[in-house]
Amino acid sequence: RPCYQCPVGCSATFDGESFDWTDQPEVARPEYETLAMLGGNVGIDDFDTVIRANEMCNQLGLDTISTGSAIAMTMEAVEKGFLSGPEFDGVRFGNDEKVFEMLEMIAYRKGFGDILARGVAQAAEYWGIEDLAIHVKGLPFAAWDPRGKLGLGLSYSTSSVGASHLRGWPATSEIPDKSAVSVIDSLIEQQDYKTMLDCLVVCSFSYAIDEGFRYIDRQRVMEVLWNREVSKEEMHEIAHRVWITMRMFNVKRYENKKPIEFDQLPKRFMTEPLPSGRAEGSKAFVDEDDYNKCLQLLYQKRGLDANGIPRKDELAKLGIDL
Repeated sequence: RPCYQCPVGCSATFDGESFDWTDQPEVARPEYETLAMLGGNVGIDDFDTVIRANEMCNQLGLDTISTGSAIAMTMEAVEKGFLSGPEFDGVRFGNDEKVFEMLEMIAYRKGFGDILARGVAQAAEYWGIEDLAIHVKGLPFAAWDPRGKLGLGLSYSTSSVGASHLRGWPATSEIPDKSAVSVIDSLIEQQDYKTMLDCLVVCSFSYAIDEGFRYIDRQRVMEVLWNREVSKEEMHEIAHRVWITMRMFNVKRYENKKPIEFDQLPKRFMTEPLPSGRAEGSKAFVDEDDYNKCLQLLYQKRGLDANGIPRKDELAKLGIDL
């Protein structure tokens, strides 16, 4: 159910009596990501099947995005012959019963479900199918393809948590059929915007409210909390400080590796064009050179060196001592 008196009301339920596979009075209505990741992503086009898979994930404590990504990766690996054996019988796109079975295998770590329960990146490494794993920094992608929006890939690749779709997108509706250099400033602004939403514990769906949750609204909230004036520039500095701090957390755990090694998209987004749709023929960036140019420009504007590490002068300016 949605949050109490929320004007958006994103969550809803169905009458459980409508389904013969449950005795619950209500079952959750799948949201967009679930419909995509446990629907078309695994070859399922039956709405009832997705509702049941969603309900199973809710009961088993599984994230529908990551789980759908893991199941799809396994199905593709089997269909392409990278995985074989009796344990993979029936693991094919569109097999709804196998989806239900794999959900329980992952939750209870049965059979190869124990491997998938480690995560998409870890399972792919174990099986030697890294090129099939659609993730950044271990976090699978949601159902928003970076090949369909100019510069979106850089949001995914530079996010501290990995391929999150909630870390700010460039404010553009253009497809990536040209250089994304022109949207880097917009991306940084939106990254800061999302950071401030999180800091203020404001729902990401607040954009759906009439006029959305604007900068002026955030300023007013902060001014009430701190009982003083807060400028837009200060808001951006706060968000930037948070962004840099999260990056430093990662840097300290990369051991001898450089951040730029992790700020990369899956190869398929750079080599396999979209087969259909509005952005048909597009890749996440026009080429590798453009991606690297955009990445270095974001590094520069964020106060990072060429390897993605925050510069000492930037840390000093922000008062960060880590």
